[in-house]
Amino acid sequence: MPRYKPADSSQTLMVPVRASDQLIPGTFEHALNYIVDHRIDLEEVGSSWFCNDAVGARAYNPACLLKIVLLGYSRGLCSSRRIARACRENVLFMAISGDSRPHFTTIACFVRNLQEEILGIFCTVLLICSELELVGGELFAVDGCKISSNASKEWSGTFEELAGKREKIRKRVKLMMDSHAREDRREGRRAHGVEGERLRARVARQKRAMERISAFLATHEPKPGTDRRERQSNVTDNDSGKLKGSHGTVQGYNALAIVDAKHQVIVAADVAASVHEGEQLEQMLQQAEANAKVAGMGKAILKGTKLVADTSYYSERNVKLCDERGIDAYLPDPQFRSRDPRFPRRNRRRPQKRLYGVEQFRYDKRRNVYRCPNGKQLRPNARCHRVKRFEGRRYLADAQDCQNCRRSTRCLKAGAKRRQLYIVDRTLERDWLGEMRRKIDSLQGRAQYAGRMGIVEPVFGNTREAKRMDRFTLRGNGKVRVQWLMYTMVHNIEKIAHYGELDGPPRKTRRRKPGGQ
Repeated sequence: MPRYKPADSSQTLMVPVRASDQLIPGTFEHALNYIVDHRIDLEEVGSSWFCNDAVGARAYNPACLLKIVLLGYSRGLCSSRRIARACRENVLFMAISGDSRPHFTTIACFVRNLQEEILGIFCTVLLICSELELVGGELFAVDGCKISSNASKEWSGTFEELAGKREKIRKRVKLMMDSHAREDRREGRRAHGVEGERLRARVARQKRAMERISAFLATHEPKPGTDRRERQSNVTDNDSGKLKGSHGTVQGYNALAIVDAKHQVIVAADVAASVHEGEQLEQMLQQAEANAKVAGMGKAILKGTKLVADTSYYSERNVKLCDERGIDAYLPDPQFRSRDPRFPRRNRRRPQKRLYGVEQFRYDKRRNVYRCPNGKQLRPNARCHRVKRFEGRRYLADAQDCQNCRRSTRCLKAGAKRRQLYIVDRTLERDWLGEMRRKIDSLQGRAQYAGRMGIVEPVFGNTREAKRMDRFTLRGNGKVRVQWLMYTMVHNIEKIAHYGELDGPPRKTRRRKPGGQ
């Protein structure tokens, strides 16, 4: 038989390691170490957080903590406990942190307290991307993905539903106590030992759940919805929402991003608890322009550029917004694929019967009436009738004529008793949605929208699947926003490592507040 050299992975090795040799040029950790050490200025963060100049224990350097957290996120370690463990066991984490071993509470506190500084750090990374010419500034795509938060769907509901949940728990506790009391009386003994301890522990857990719901209902207000219905609250993280996405229903946040088409660099990122991400377009555009101004990329980075999005952004408000900002937007309506001849008709729904249109009705100008294909008259009902943004005339047929007509199936809608015509005389306002539909149906519109998935979807695939940054570990909109901006920074720094050249004299970039303040 062949003989092999021994290989024992359980043995302990005493290997001399030089920390700088572990940071190989061209890798993510090398780019991260260079950017944090030479481009990001965190002196203001340290001076505002710590007051131990003369006395007190030494604090961990914010630059060191930032490198540890971003490297941990890039390896799919979203938990502060797992990042702290990696600093004790992983050579790469030891190298990038200078053999620092912060406690997991220190790491969690650092991320939690970055709510005011995180956007400035993000803009610094964006500035480096701009200097390395990784941002094209010609075509952008905006989209969002649903990411789970540190909360459970079981603790969600309206105030009425939460009160009903509390009542169910109360009845469950009473049922447990009564059933155990009957069992004890039948056996002539009292619950004691292990069985008694389990019963008391279960009752205590249920009572704590009741107290938790009661405290939440007493200290919070119901969330108003856009359709005059109450939105569901969450006892654990009330800023999160129950969102329906491609991965099912999750309790979490809608992570939004505006991505440049050249190298898929993220220029703006934010989170929202609303499932309708199109409502956040104005906020995202404002942040993108503010970030570009801070990063020195120009005040109006989006003006004169193209912006593509999916059907959730299709609304008259968003179309007007893009037109006012000088953005060539492509926002398709939900039915745009049914009008595209490139898609096979066998996958479409069965076409409905086409009713008689206005062209099948003859107009008698002298008598001001219309005649239907069966020869019956439609008389004017209102001379000046306004419908939405149109002003025109309405003509109605006699109900008896339509009921006895043999062509009623081709003329009347289901449930209608008589035919009516609406003749548009003038348009009072601009037809924004109609113009967008015609724009999407054009050859140029279809070509521009076809590139959307190749711009923004790989970004979410990289963060969620490749990097395993698929959940938020903190609670609250502000803290979750810090994590999402860090996730996007990991993505942008990876683009710098792959496509940029971090050579030249090291210089620190002093952070400026968003908005140019």
